[in-house]
Amino acid sequence: MNCPGNDDRGAQPVAKAPSAKLGAATRLSFRGKERAVVVLCLLLGFSYALSISWTKWGSLIIDTFRDFHVCEMILGGKLLYRDIAYEFGLLPPYLLVLACMAGGLKVGTFVAVGIATTVLLVLLVYKTARLFLNRVESVLVGMSYLLVFAFGIYMYHGIFNTVLPYSFATLFFVLCVVAGLYEHLRFIFTGRTGHLRRWWAFMLLAFLCRIDMALFCWAAFVHAMALVCRNREQFSVGWLKGTLWLASVPMAAACIYGAYFIATHSFGEFMGFTIRI
Repeated sequence: MNCPGNDDRGAQPVAKAPSAKLGAATRLSFRGKERAVVVLCLLLGFSYALSISWTKWGSLIIDTFRDFHVCEMILGGKLLYRDIAYEFGLLPPYLLVLACMAGGLKVGTFVAVGIATTVLLVLLVYKTARLFLNRVESVLVGMSYLLVFAFGIYMYHGIFNTVLPYSFATLFFVLCVVAGLYEHLRFIFTGRTGHLRRWWAFMLLAFLCRIDMALFCWAAFVHAMALVCRNREQFSVGWLKGTLWLASVPMAAACIYGAYFIATHSFGEFMGFTIRI
């Protein structure tokens, strides 16, 4: 007589399993819908800002077409620093040259690069805000970035925007630093070294975009890491590995710049154009 009772008791977990699976699937479906709403809101904000600012970016007088001219000279066979006066890092001009080789040396190519970079920046701003805020608040942060910074067409002759900026080197630098900030925060929250490696890669790219700004950002990251490891004992072991990663970023950048200077014999011009400025 106890057997049926035992069978019923044994069958109870089996009966609950479909409900548990259904609940998990419902939660996943709800999260998917939330993400879709987030993407839709950011896309609508981006489309609106892009439409009202269309062809209003930049200035014919102030800096906007300097990158265009630098790419034109590189495609003509000249070398950065040695033949071209350029005060920023060596990575942005050659990235733009690759884009021009694919899309042609025209303003539309630079606008396409700016739009793609803006989309990445908005997503990174949202994901960084999401580490501290809920979805709605994070969307508002992303929208604020779009409407105030990304499409700042009414400030200073329209040169401070991210579609056709006065300096693509600065735009790429900001992208790398924001990505590095996100990975740095993820490392602080999780302690996983994978985030530290990605932070290292993004900071190296930042050094290759703008050395002057990258030094200060790198120092700020080092200081933040020191404070975290000082206040949290569980990061004491990770700090030993993190110190090597942090210290190696400027050295890796110096090696890349050094190799370029040796290959192009342009160190003297680099000192004149970049360090002096």
